[in-house]
Formats: sequence, C-alpha cells, structure tokens
Amino acid sequence: MHITGIICEYNPFHAGHAHMLEMVRNRRPDTRILCLMSTCFTQRGEAACLPVDLRVRMALSQGADAVVAFPFVCAVRGAEDFALSGVRILDAMGCHALAFGAEEPSLPRLASMAGHLEHPGKEQTDMLHAFLNRGFSWARAMEKSMESTVGGEAQLLRSPNNILALNYLRSLERLGSSMEPLLIHRSTSYRNTGMDEPFPSARAIRACLEEGNYAQAFQALPVQARPWLRLGVEQGRLVRKNALDAALFYRLRTMSPEAYGNLPESGEGTGDLLRKMQARSGDREQLLALCTSARYPASRFSRLCAYALVQVSREDLPVSAPREVWLLGCRENAEPLISRIGRNLKEKGGTLLGSASRCDSSWMHVEERAWDLHALACGDAPGAARRYRVQRP
Repeated sequence: MHITGIICEYNPFHAGHAHMLEMVRNRRPDTRILCLMSTCFTQRGEAACLPVDLRVRMALSQGADAVVAFPFVCAVRGAEDFALSGVRILDAMGCHALAFGAEEPSLPRLASMAGHLEHPGKEQTDMLHAFLNRGFSWARAMEKSMESTVGGEAQLLRSPNNILALNYLRSLERLGSSMEPLLIHRSTSYRNTGMDEPFPSARAIRACLEEGNYAQAFQALPVQARPWLRLGVEQGRLVRKNALDAALFYRLRTMSPEAYGNLPESGEGTGDLLRKMQARSGDREQLLALCTSARYPASRFSRLCAYALVQVSREDLPVSAPREVWLLGCRENAEPLISRIGRNLKEKGGTLLGSASRCDSSWMHVEERAWDLHALACGDAPGAARRYRVQRP
C-alpha cells in the first residue's frame, strides 16, 4: 500500500487544497492520502476559523483517506520546527511520499537551496550573523546572506510556501527519511486577498467570513466542502478574529515577568516587549502591530500570544514528536490504511489513538486547553477534546 502524507491546516479547506489532492491522485492513482492537520490553532498562532470536526469532514469529502492530528505543541512553531515535527510524524506512520505546495515549480532548484540552508559554509554563517547584528530579522538576514553566496537563488526565500517546502526538504535529509518529496506547483500566494483568483486563498475566504459575505465564501470552496462551511455558519461555530481577545488580555495582564520569559520563542527581549505593549493595546491586532518591527515579524508575536493564551511554557514543547498519533477522521474504506498506520507506529514504539479520552501525555493536556479555548470562541461546550470521536465524510 502506497501512502502520501500532507501537512495541512485547511483553514478553511478551499479549491486550491482540492487541486492539490487531485494532482496527487493524478500522479499516483494507487496512493492513499493521509493528512496531518493542525487542530485548533495554526502555525502562525491564530485560532482556526472552524472547529476540527468540520475541517476534517471537508478534507474527507474531497478525497482524503484519513486525517490525523498535528497537535498544538508541534504545529504552533516556527517554520523549521513545524516542518521537522510534521515530517517526523508522517515518517513514523510509514508514508512513502510527502506532498507539498510551493510557488517554485522546480524541485531540483528547491533541493539545491535546501542543501545550502542545511549545510551552510563559513562565509554564509558569518554573513548571517553580521546581518543579524545589523538589526535584520532572521528571515531577512538569511535571505541577504544567501544573496551574497548563491546569488539570485535567494529569491526562493521570499515566498512563504517556498520556505515551508525548503524546510520539508531539509527535514527529510536531517531525519534520513525515505519519503519521496512530491512538489505541487502553487500559482497563487496565501497573501492574496482577492476573491477573483482561480484559487482564492484561505486568507481571502476568512476575510469574507469575517465580513459576513457568506455567499461569496461558499462559492470559493469546492462543492463537496460547502455544506460543512454552511453548517458552521448556521450553527454559529465560526471563530471571529477577536473572539479570544478578552481571554488573551486577561492572561497577559496576570502573567509574571518570569512567565513571559518562559514562553517559547521569547528570547532576545520579545517577551518583555510583549509584556510592555499589552498595556497599551486594546485588542490582539493592535498588540501585534505595536510589537512588530523589521527585526521581529508579526508571526513570532502571534505565536507568543497563542503560547500565553494556552499556558504553554518552554518545558511543554517536546524535543521530538509525541509517540501517540490521534486519528481525527477517515473514509469508510480506510480500514486497511488505518491498520497499516497502526502497525508502522507500533514498530517504532508509537500508538494510534482512536480517542483522546484516556491519553495522559503532556501534549494532550495542552490540546485540552487549546480545544477548550477554541470551544469558547465558537460557542461549543468545554471538554471537546475528550469527547471527540473519529469523523466520517
């Protein structure tokens, strides 16, 4: 049995995601598609716009064979750690291929750049530190140091999906994984806000939902996925961008300076800056704007806010990926796939969970808090993580 893994958020699932699944099927008709999906919070630290069960059903309705959880402690991380955790989990489940999208259509070109990033020479390392000392952000300093050593190839670092793709390739090499990289060319950027694109971005769709323009948002989704978005709207389960602001600011205003310093990614004074600026801010969006600078991107502070909100400290982040993998949903004919995943995990000392009700691992305690906060934002009852059952399309 051939298995293709996809690391995803589906926030929400849209036509571009459906295109990716279709392309994977076209290239490998015999494969089973296994999606590793972020649960309640995204890589950038934002609450997902829909609850887990609806996003899982969207993916299954479009042809995913199974969806497993990419837990908070792995998914809400910088790009390098996000990719490394995701590749490690998919590898442990026995995936044969890793499919991912990127703005760059050439896999050899991406692989070459990934090699430079994974094995930097002394000149490149020295220049990176020099640019950091001049006040550039890590991403910008990396790009400028690469421009000086490999020239025009450094432009690959300007696109967010390219950056993730490069980190997937680095992770495959670092872990010695035998998974084949399967590149799907992405012709549009997640930054696009227009709804007239062939594949409107998740950001554009979320903006429509925020504005109450539901009809246009429905049209941007594949036909099979629309009922689940419509159900979310009808049930009042959409998460507004400011839904957790009160809870966030309560946490920020009651945390000690030491707690700020113990937040993951809080080095270089970012924790202190967040603590100072929260007192001058009226909402999360304003707080991020006040903290963001040329040195520190908004995404870093967005994750700091998520860590504070979910009460995550440095000690909560695993050195490796959790041994347990939580099954969120599967198609009716996916039993052979589920059995294979379970056997592969068992051989490597892991376990496939059909329910979280009896899991007592530290990562699951973090998940519980994240799910309860998300439930607060979308009007669900608390205890959602423990009550959750495997979804079907």
